[in-house]
Amino acid sequence: MIFSRSIASQSKMILVHATASFKILLKKRKLNKEEVSEMEFNYDKFLNKYTVLIKNDII
Repeated sequence: MIFSRSIASQSKMILVHATASFKILLKKRKLNKEEVSEMEFNYDKFLNKYTVLIKNDII
């Protein structure tokens, strides 16, 4: 159980870093607002699914 919590903790840290990197990437690219909104929506959808797996100790 301790091992799975450690993995979950590391996974959360990776998600935080990935989210920050994703937002920096969006700012650097020259995209219109619709493209940015669509990419953010898709990323948030992925993030929500992954977070549910972590909370349920599946990952």
